[in-house]
Amino acid sequence: MDNEIIEAKEDKACEFIKYVLSKIAAIEWGGGINILPNERIYDSPPSLSWRFIYGTDEDVYQKLSGCVSDFQGQLKWIMFRGSGGDMYRNSKINHTIEPEFITKAYNTYGRLKMSEILKSVYKEEVQMALDDVIPLAKHIEKEFGVIDSEPIPLVVKRIVWAREGIEENYLLAYILSKIASIASSEACMFSKHYIYESPPIFRWRYANNTDEEVYRKLNRCVTAFQGQVKWIMHKPEIDGKPGKSYAIEPEFIDKITKRCDYDNMSEILESEYKEELKKAVEDVVHLAEYIEKEFGVENADSTLVKYPKDDV
Repeated sequence: MDNEIIEAKEDKACEFIKYVLSKIAAIEWGGGINILPNERIYDSPPSLSWRFIYGTDEDVYQKLSGCVSDFQGQLKWIMFRGSGGDMYRNSKINHTIEPEFITKAYNTYGRLKMSEILKSVYKEEVQMALDDVIPLAKHIEKEFGVIDSEPIPLVVKRIVWAREGIEENYLLAYILSKIASIASSEACMFSKHYIYESPPIFRWRYANNTDEEVYRKLNRCVTAFQGQVKWIMHKPEIDGKPGKSYAIEPEFIDKITKRCDYDNMSEILESEYKEELKKAVEDVVHLAEYIEKEFGVENADSTLVKYPKDDV
């Protein structure tokens, strides 16, 4: 969950659309459009991949798809479920909302050439898509009748672990939020129901004023953890460019990522790493507790917040 979402004003399209979707159902993964500044917008165009919490009625997705199709913006927008493949837009458990031209460009040129193609061929369309995001979010909000509704905060809603009430796939987010304020993260580290499509990888970043020593100490902590598999912490690149967020994940998953760049990730995990994946899942609670103990935050409060209605 993004702490920044509490400031989801209409001039922050990336946060506002996530805010609107979270009024419909709790978001388990994704839900924000990562709008980057200036020329980097072509590295991360207006495309939203996400999924609601497991068990959300399919009718919700179908209604939302129809709502997106009916939107009368500067561009035609579509919504689709992934057909299988990589862990994000193509994952069969995730849904994507984006302008139709981005889908066509992706299918024609592939992900690695998207930035170059968008900048050289679709420069005007990218700007039009950015202008469409807020009107699209408002259209969804109106059609679902949730203008005056409060968002459904996943972390607060789903915390049911034995000691603190937190499920293990949300536990690392909870523990890390005791150390410092989390600016951006996906609260759900992995899916219990689709483990090959959503294996244990936690990506996040702390607020901008967080001391770098916190990251360094956390890195040492993760490296020192003696689990069933080896765990690492690093800052993944995005299409060869430095990313802003950090990741905590098993080393074998990072190696697979470098080998296949997320293509066919689920198939590789299921066919070659089934036992390692099982061990990694079993490690998660112990890793989180180890971090909690090393930082001495057993009795600290989480900085994860609800969505306060009055701030929107």
